[in-house]
Amino acid sequence: MWAAAETPQGSGNFSKDKVTFTCSKTSPVPCDYTGKSTLPSLGYIFSFGQDNNKDLFYMTSKGVYRVVRPSLCGYTCPIETVSPPPPASQPSSSLQLKRPSLLFLGQCFRL
Repeated sequence: MWAAAETPQGSGNFSKDKVTFTCSKTSPVPCDYTGKSTLPSLGYIFSFGQDNNKDLFYMTSKGVYRVVRPSLCGYTCPIETVSPPPPASQPSSSLQLKRPSLLFLGQCFRL
């Protein structure tokens, strides 16, 4: 997975960087790894979006993934304030209807 930033805006000059990610140790579904890669196999990313709780999701050919705090996946991120985990919240209504396979990914974006 890659991230890019256009600097200065509107210039057409982009700097890119790989985005490191993995599955959370508390993910309800085990990660799928392909070959010798240490990164989970997401398949093709079709879409991404945000629900009413402001949770970010990726819809891929392998399932639906929710983006979580980097610390849940063993990453440290200078912009994350680590505090005790909040109580579990109710899933959004769309998840209550279908209950898709859901893996948790931790990312730290640096743009």
